[in-house]
Amino acid sequence: MSIDDRSTIVIDTQANEAQGRALLAQVQGRVLFVFNTHEHGDHIAGNRLFAGPIISSLQAKEAMLAEGMADGLPNCCFSEQLRLQIAGEEIRMQHFGGHCPGLAIMYLPQSGLLFTGDLVFNGRAPWMGHADFSRWIAVLEELATWDVQTVVPGHGCLGGKELLLHQQETLENFVADVQSWRNTGKGEAEMVELAAAKYAVKPAWYDMLRLAFKRVPR
Repeated sequence: MSIDDRSTIVIDTQANEAQGRALLAQVQGRVLFVFNTHEHGDHIAGNRLFAGPIISSLQAKEAMLAEGMADGLPNCCFSEQLRLQIAGEEIRMQHFGGHCPGLAIMYLPQSGLLFTGDLVFNGRAPWMGHADFSRWIAVLEELATWDVQTVVPGHGCLGGKELLLHQQETLENFVADVQSWRNTGKGEAEMVELAAAKYAVKPAWYDMLRLAFKRVPR
């Protein structure tokens, strides 16, 4: 995210080191700080390439440490919220969890710009293997009450508040479906087939579905 011609905030550092290097080449010499929205590897693979502050929630850093990450760890952490004033604009980073324990958003209230991290996937099924579904749904409901003009999702094209509402609806439907399938005695294999067909989940993510089923409240 460009603040001006000389200042850029990097939000997540790509899914692999090659992509991280390409990103660094675009912003070299202009990076104010890096913000990691959460701990998943496809958002932090380029961290070690960036000098200077790397900001995340404390919960995200703890998760990175638990996964054995040693290089590129965040060096500035907050447990609830961090607010900065840069070039006359408030920049708010707030921990919510939901998608995973460390998930935090970045919000610029003056411009109505919201970076959701993987709270929102646009145009594809969300990754739900670490989900706290009740929390995730509640967070999306809360964010939809904020003064938001533009939503930048963790994956997919940007949009407006409709992305928040659509993701909430998708998660609510998934939870209701899993609960219904359980109650009618369907086994895991059949549930995977049903969920994959309804939510357009690719075969490589079938293990994700199995993890997600276990996290759906009974």
